[in-house]
Amino acid sequence: MTPTAAASSPEAAAASPQLTPQQQATEAGPAPEQRFDRYYPLYRGDYGYVVSALQGLLDAGGVRTYLDGDFGSATERSVRQWQAQQGLSVTGVVDDTTWETLTPQLELGSSGAAVTVLQTLLAERGYDIVVDGEFAEQTDAVVRQFQAERGLTVDGVVAQESWPALLA
Repeated sequence: MTPTAAASSPEAAAASPQLTPQQQATEAGPAPEQRFDRYYPLYRGDYGYVVSALQGLLDAGGVRTYLDGDFGSATERSVRQWQAQQGLSVTGVVDDTTWETLTPQLELGSSGAAVTVLQTLLAERGYDIVVDGEFAEQTDAVVRQFQAERGLTVDGVVAQESWPALLA
């Protein structure tokens, strides 16, 4: 599945354009620079690797859900539980605010389930990376490569600038 196909519900399609910069390119000029300052919202009915990442991040945050890549009723309940625990508006929709609370800062020396999610997202994008939950030198190098290729700050830190690009 392509990154733009990750959010597939009618609500998601209506909420955000799903064209890649390459698809937006015309004969008149190059593709516009892609911005990664916002997250794509996720809704019940969505499926794919971004939903798998959501489920992994919920699990990393202590909220259990099925890790199946399908945003069904169990995932919606888990999202609502997360939103309530974080003092957010309880909608069951994964919006920017919900994503921001789910995506921790990760860097060299970090470890755990959120690092596994990061490594899995990078592997899904074709990067040669070991998925072991340890943010060591290899993960740092791949994160820096990813950041450079997307015009992000190249610092090896996965935070609010890098997460939207990873989840796009």
